[in-house]
Amino acid sequence: MCKRFVIDNIISSSKLIINGEEHNHLANVLRLKSGEKIIVTCGDAYDYYCVIDSIGKKETQCTVVDKVVNTHNPRGKIDVWQALIKNDKMSLLTQKLNEIGVRNLLLFESKFQTVKASENKQDKLQKISIQSTKQCKRSVPLNVGKIYKFNEMLDVLKNYDYIIFANETEETKKINEIIKDIDLTKSIAIIIGSEGGFDQAEITAIKEIGAISVSLGSRILRAETASIALASFVSFTIGN
Repeated sequence: MCKRFVIDNIISSSKLIINGEEHNHLANVLRLKSGEKIIVTCGDAYDYYCVIDSIGKKETQCTVVDKVVNTHNPRGKIDVWQALIKNDKMSLLTQKLNEIGVRNLLLFESKFQTVKASENKQDKLQKISIQSTKQCKRSVPLNVGKIYKFNEMLDVLKNYDYIIFANETEETKKINEIIKDIDLTKSIAIIIGSEGGFDQAEITAIKEIGAISVSLGSRILRAETASIALASFVSFTIGN
C-alpha cells in the first residue's frame, strides 16, 4: 500500500517537491527509496500518484504519474459549531471530526466556557486536521475556522438549511426523530456547548434562530463526546 504525504502548494505540474516534516518522515522514519511509489495530496479533490526521483538531505523530488479523484472526501455539508473547550480535548475533536467527514469545525465563545480563546490555536488545530487526512485518506481536510463571538455565530447560523442543537435540557425531541428527512444536498450545522454548557439566555437565543433542539439521551456527555457522537450519527444517517 502506498504511503500518503501532504504538501502545502497546489500541484500544477508533473514534478513536485516534498520538504519539511513530511520529507523527514519519508526519508528518516519510513526510509523510502528512489523509485518507490507514494500518494501526495495538496488540499484539492485529488490524489496524486507519484514516483520518488531522488531523496536529498532537505527535500524529496517526485514525478506525478497519475491524478485520481479522491473518493474518501465527504459528500455532505456538515459543520460543527463547538463552544471553546480545553485544548487537549479540541485536538482530539479535530482529529475525529476529520475522520467522520465533517466539513468545517467552527469555534465560538459562550458564557460558561472554562478556557480562554487564546488557548485554542487555530493553526495548530488545522495542522492536526491535515495530518489526520493521511490516516482517513481524505485529500480535502476538515477546515478549522476562526473563533466567533456568540452573537456572530447566531448571524452565520441563519444561512444553514438545518441547525441541530444538542441541548442537555431538552426532554422530548430525540435526534433520530428529526434527522430522517435530511439529505446530502442540505447544509447542516451542529451546535455543541462547552464543558460548562449553556445558560438559559443562550439556549433561548439559539432556539429563536430556528435551531432544532434535541436530546442525546439520558446520560450527560462530555463536550467532545457529544460532538463526535452527534456528528457521527448525522453523517451516517445522510449517507456521508
